[in-house]
Amino acid sequence: MVRKSLQPSIGPLPSRQLRPMQELESRVALYDLMNHGDKSITLYHTAGPNGEVPEHHWFSLIRRFTTSLVLTLMYGTRVHKIENTPRLHKLYRVLANMTSVAQPGNYLADGFPILRKLPDFLAPWRVQARAMHEWEIELLGGFLEDLKAEMKAGRQRVECYASKYLKARAEAGYEDAPGSGLTPDGQWMKDKFVAYTAGTIVEAGSDTTASTAHTFILMMLSYPHVLEKLRAEIDRVVGPDRLPTFDDEPNLPYLVACIKETLRRRPAAILGVPHANDEDVWYNGYLIPKGSNVFGNIWAIHMDPKLFPNPTAFIPERWLSPDGKSTSWGDGFDGERDQ
Repeated sequence: MVRKSLQPSIGPLPSRQLRPMQELESRVALYDLMNHGDKSITLYHTAGPNGEVPEHHWFSLIRRFTTSLVLTLMYGTRVHKIENTPRLHKLYRVLANMTSVAQPGNYLADGFPILRKLPDFLAPWRVQARAMHEWEIELLGGFLEDLKAEMKAGRQRVECYASKYLKARAEAGYEDAPGSGLTPDGQWMKDKFVAYTAGTIVEAGSDTTASTAHTFILMMLSYPHVLEKLRAEIDRVVGPDRLPTFDDEPNLPYLVACIKETLRRRPAAILGVPHANDEDVWYNGYLIPKGSNVFGNIWAIHMDPKLFPNPTAFIPERWLSPDGKSTSWGDGFDGERDQ
């Protein structure tokens, strides 16, 4: 049901309608970098005790860009600036908590399920998780309530996942559906479920996209010969008088190859998303019992010299076909596909 609800907003075809929004946020990010980027070295030395970078450091400027993009997509609300935006900083704290609790081995109960039977006073991780969830749903529910208030007031707002879903649910007779879970007919998500679904995409898409952009910049600075070749391609295709658009992508194979090599060299989630097998599985002589936590070691796959010769090097050319074009057969056979 969750996946079905997201399809009209972020599926392959609807995503094309989001391109103007992406290009707008890209322009804002470029403007911010031009105005504040040269101050980043000085600002870096004023980082907080836990490594938090200042609001005008270029790390933060890119993070604002990616967060604003997914918030607009899901809730129809932009992040115009970082300063004096308490809700944005609360969202960043939620994301930091999510990163911490998702680390494998952080909680013994993940490896020893019997510990889950302990009462709360002997299971501080459960109390902490419950408090984090309530804090998170209060934040995400606030985004949804703001959207609902604007919709009822008739104020025009960017069409987004939540607004589309609420309109469709209202047409089915459930304009007001507070609480969690599903409507009585089992066909529609109630408000908390909608808010959490939208928030999951915000949490999944904000920091991962920002970290990939950070890594891309790092790789360009670390491999100047790659940057020089990429700059030549962009100058040839785009020219000096305009910014690149999505329509230029087919003519920028080296740029696409650089992005793919960035994702290979430094994947945003090196262990992917944890799964659980629903039956006993034998793999290479090892039994993986039903219900085990299973992680796909993306880092190990990407650094396998049998798949990627000289894996520690940044070599975008590995993603180019013999004619110099970027390969793109994402739906091909496993042995041939590159994404």
